[in-house]
Amino acid sequence: MSRRFPRFRWMAAVAAVALASVAGCSSSGATGATGATGATEPSAASSGAAAATTFFDKYAGTPTSINISVPLKQAPPSGKTIVFIGDNTTNGMRVQAGAQAAAAALGWHVTVLNYDVSNPSAGNNAILQAVQAKPDFIGYLALPASVVGPGIAAAKAAGIPAFSVLGPDAPSAADWRFSNPGGTADFELGAKVDAAYIVSRATANSKILLVNVPSISELASYGQTFRAEVATGCPNCSINNLNVEYSDVTAGTVPATVVSFLRSHSDYKYVDFAIGGFDTGFAAAAKAAGLNLGAGANAIKVVSYTAGPSNLSDILAGAEQLDIDIALPWAGWALVDAMLRYDEHMSLEPNWDANEPILVVTKANVTNPNALFDGPDGYQEQFKKLWLVG
Repeated sequence: MSRRFPRFRWMAAVAAVALASVAGCSSSGATGATGATGATEPSAASSGAAAATTFFDKYAGTPTSINISVPLKQAPPSGKTIVFIGDNTTNGMRVQAGAQAAAAALGWHVTVLNYDVSNPSAGNNAILQAVQAKPDFIGYLALPASVVGPGIAAAKAAGIPAFSVLGPDAPSAADWRFSNPGGTADFELGAKVDAAYIVSRATANSKILLVNVPSISELASYGQTFRAEVATGCPNCSINNLNVEYSDVTAGTVPATVVSFLRSHSDYKYVDFAIGGFDTGFAAAAKAAGLNLGAGANAIKVVSYTAGPSNLSDILAGAEQLDIDIALPWAGWALVDAMLRYDEHMSLEPNWDANEPILVVTKANVTNPNALFDGPDGYQEQFKKLWLVG
């Protein structure tokens, strides 16, 4: 069974850890049919590079939409109650704050029950506790169905609808899970954007190191999508998978192994960290080892998904070329939006598993490493307009 540690937990867990080395490299070439190549060939197959550029450019600008556009049928009543099952990580609190702000805009009340991220089963206990409070809705953050089954069954028996956010499982009315904005599809989108960036800039035989934790379901999806996109856009490029575990990350053993690999494989010019927090400390370790990180032809170019302050600092310093910042407060608003649609017997399709707006971060658009992306400008007003309030 795949274990589950959501993206924001990774970011929080590694924020204070100096990452170093992990065993488990395995080679997986993303290769296809070979064609004639010459020393003067400057890029990946022209059609693949062009398609990758077109795809990347779709996401390279500043997002303006909340990705939900259907208004409610009528303004909702005030006074509804939500129990939100969350955690006290920095990024978990950002989702929680979004849900609380959304509820406040409606005149609703939120009670928060936080669980220990190192013990996901405590999340199920929190749901059972929430059922006893008899709220109108239960929302829960990043907990898999395999863990919260008893709690959700109790909620269903009590007639209290339950709503997931940033979880690994697709929404299912039959399973009493009426939303999951920001789920696995977001990891797949992030993989596509990262792959498009690399393919659009790679040479025909570029070598890429992918640092990932495939035992986690969303990250397995990230890896599969990334490899498929690279194989399509650059058939002669190759990918080496450096597979790590969560215990390796928290033990602080990732950057040293990445550095060791790169020192013994000088032909690898791209590194993709599937989660931005994985590369915390990598830039310093690489510099100490004499590796050249940057945008130049002979430099090692680093990309990742789910930006944190350390990633933005590395981008400003030129040690990382691209990261993808995700709108965690938006996710809290989208969770409440699903509750509203359920309450008005509307289709949940606009929200069912909506993608979070993302901000592709490069040196061109970052100035403050602590200014993370909450959502498109005016995203709160966009939600309230759909809700016929404010």
